[in-house]
Amino acid sequence: MFKSAGFRIYEGKHSVRLEEFDRFGFHDLLDGKQGGSIEADNHSAYVLANFSERVSNVFAQNDIRHRFEVYTPGGQMSHYFHFDWPL
Repeated sequence: MFKSAGFRIYEGKHSVRLEEFDRFGFHDLLDGKQGGSIEADNHSAYVLANFSERVSNVFAQNDIRHRFEVYTPGGQMSHYFHFDWPL
């Protein structure tokens, strides 16, 4: 789904990484079990939010339930993206 959305990806044994972003990885999601994680980091909450929104849109277009919270270095939530997530 990411390749068809124009992302370059790296597939490891237990993770998938989006190559256009230094640290945006999906861990232990490939086996279909719940409990996997998505981790991302960047010096700019704005840059991270823009990239997270693109990823969120791909998930939403594929009906994948998710929630992303983006925080500033000071710990304040700056952006929130979700699809089919209960409030």
